[in-house]
Amino acid sequence: PVRGEGFWVPLGAGGEPVIAALRRPDVLGDAASIDDARRYGGHACNDVVRVRVDGQYRIVKIYNKPVPSWLFPLERRLAARVEGGARVLAPLPLRGGGDLFRVDGRPAAIYADAGTERVGNTPKDARRQAAALAALHRVEGLAEDFPRLREVAPRMDWSLVRSDVGARVDEALLEQVRLAWASVEEQAAGVDDPALPERLQHGSLHRDHTALAEDGALVIFDLEKARLGPAIDDVARTAAFVGYRGNDERLSPERIVGFVRDYARLRPLGPLERALLVPLLLRCLVH
Repeated sequence: PVRGEGFWVPLGAGGEPVIAALRRPDVLGDAASIDDARRYGGHACNDVVRVRVDGQYRIVKIYNKPVPSWLFPLERRLAARVEGGARVLAPLPLRGGGDLFRVDGRPAAIYADAGTERVGNTPKDARRQAAALAALHRVEGLAEDFPRLREVAPRMDWSLVRSDVGARVDEALLEQVRLAWASVEEQAAGVDDPALPERLQHGSLHRDHTALAEDGALVIFDLEKARLGPAIDDVARTAAFVGYRGNDERLSPERIVGFVRDYARLRPLGPLERALLVPLLLRCLVH
């Protein structure tokens, strides 16, 4: 089995559950030749499988939570409109006319291939992520067709943190964390200012949610957390991922600064956004 995000995708040696699901009459049909299914090496999260169908590779994304009704229509819209070195994949239609099927009870969809190269930690890779985020933030006109994207994304709550880590650290350290938490929440409160530019937030754009296509475009996965909200909130969150989520558990301020500069060259930050950047970064890192 391959470890997924909070669940197990029991692929087995030949990906039998994925192949069996694809061969259902309403998915690809019994006539489809499916001779390979394996974990997708270009995507670090283990809920993506690369399969070969009728001699062509495809991507199967297996979701670890219910799929919102707006997800696939949004992906189709973005697949047609995102430009500038980034790409969003639209789900391929199934034989039964839908786009959602199940693998061992989990919702899944099939997409076009996305190459085999994983995004790394180099400055060039960070520039690619900055370009991809700026490309998402350039897409406008989504609010009318996707009103549910305006739903407020859940925020981390101190009581949840207290109950989760309280038994594992001493009270003195926990109190220091609480004070830091309260401080960054206060400093970042300006993110609720309606004057801030609103854009489509990815919500979790980091290299484990991307792949690198053969033409160099960054392929963006995992749009379940997408929302309409302040662009700078998404910039800070992604910058924190770039600077910290390097799979070495070390913070790199240089990578953060480089990412923000690369992003700002493509979408300059306004005065309110610039004032909020550091507070929002600190909030991300404390969280």
